[in-house]
Amino acid sequence: MKLLPTLVLALTATASFAAGAATYSSDQERRDQNREEALTKWRSTHGGEATMHNGSPYHASMADRARETTHRSAQGVRHFTHRQAEKARNFGDRQNRKYGKRTGETNTSPEGGK
Repeated sequence: MKLLPTLVLALTATASFAAGAATYSSDQERRDQNREEALTKWRSTHGGEATMHNGSPYHASMADRARETTHRSAQGVRHFTHRQAEKARNFGDRQNRKYGKRTGETNTSPEGGK
């Protein structure tokens, strides 16, 4: 009598395990297929794949666009600071000409005198 419930329990466990394994494998196959379809669609939309110097894949045009954008931004900052420095030098030169201070003369006294 004790053997029958144990046998039924073992058969039920085996059947549920087999059904779970079959479900997992079909889900895994579906996931693999979906991933491949998504990658194919992405590659067709974004162009081909390239590799970096270390062999890892990346999208070359995205990296080029990022580099160009960064370069343009940095150039803008460099040009702006250069223009501001030129304006400051020109202003100082105009003030020195206007008030008679010779170029290279520095005022180091705390009272502001010569």
